[in-house]
Amino acid sequence: MKYSQLVKISLLLVALDSSVQALKCGTAFTEPCLGEKDKRYDESASIELKDQSEIWSKLEGLWEDTRYSYLPNYQPKEIDDIFGLFKLFPYTGFQNLTFDGSRGYRHTILLSAHKDGPTNNGLATYADVFATSTHEKDGSAITLPLQSEDFVEGTSEHESISYPVGDDTMFGTVYGGIGAEEEKLVESITCLNDACTNASFVVERFEGGERIVYNTGTMRKLSKDEWITRIHEAYNITNIHESMRREIPMTEPCLSVNCPNGEDFWCIGGDPSCSKSPYEEPDSKLKPGIVAAIVVIGACFAAVVFFLVQRYSLRQQEKRYRTTFARRVADTMTIRKSMRSLTPDLLAKEFQVIDKQHDGRISKEELWEFLNTG
Repeated sequence: MKYSQLVKISLLLVALDSSVQALKCGTAFTEPCLGEKDKRYDESASIELKDQSEIWSKLEGLWEDTRYSYLPNYQPKEIDDIFGLFKLFPYTGFQNLTFDGSRGYRHTILLSAHKDGPTNNGLATYADVFATSTHEKDGSAITLPLQSEDFVEGTSEHESISYPVGDDTMFGTVYGGIGAEEEKLVESITCLNDACTNASFVVERFEGGERIVYNTGTMRKLSKDEWITRIHEAYNITNIHESMRREIPMTEPCLSVNCPNGEDFWCIGGDPSCSKSPYEEPDSKLKPGIVAAIVVIGACFAAVVFFLVQRYSLRQQEKRYRTTFARRVADTMTIRKSMRSLTPDLLAKEFQVIDKQHDGRISKEELWEFLNTG
């Protein structure tokens, strides 16, 4: 075996190492999985919102809230801007927050009384917000298209997303709007007790970089029967026209007019339960120590094979030389009879013929000349 053949074996070992790269991570022989330190890569890490943060469990439920609107200078905003007829200091809200697996649902009713008294019809506004957990698996929730009568999420370059802040606060932003200027809602909800049966909230609304309204208030969690009763009472107190009222409890998936449906709405929006994660565990590699051991063992094996083949080749060569030498000796002595005719004296004379320098030794050059001459 030549040196070049040994090089080929080494290259074969390198190729073998490359072929074992696509291995399962986290074994005794392979490198640790990324998912051991980064839950984004951990397939066993939950994609459910309530598993990722306690705030979602605390916020789930039926809520009644009392709201107060303020102008950018923090003065009370008494009347709405759109109609100039309805009270905003205070007004009443009702929310149904549900978190099911990776998905979140928020249905909101806002009721404002007429400024001229209860004999005039008040204003009812409805909104549905849908959210899903993310492939980050950090408790954050992406807000999917918001459907509302006065605020619709648009094609903003910004992502609408909510984050847990500890176990008792949610902070979120929603981008959209129905006018030419992009609008942004910034909201925070904070639990006021451990059970989160009471909470406070702040909602700021920006347009074109300027704050246009500031809302704050308190929320209290109700039982289902209490929630339904309070909504009907509020409908009557604010004198909402029958055509503007919604059936409570809800019999449709949405309160607002336009309601998205179907799995595509969720999957395109990035729901981890039906969309591909950008965080996939890459093919693992052998640990450096294991690779080194394979290379060393392979090199030792190659060296042993090289030694055995080389020794075998030398022995075969030695036999060939002996055979050739014997034939040449026989040719030069013109022996045609049995090998018994050879005597020590004849062999000695033949040795002297080969030993040109007469030093009692046959050199490689003398032997080569002898074998190659007729």
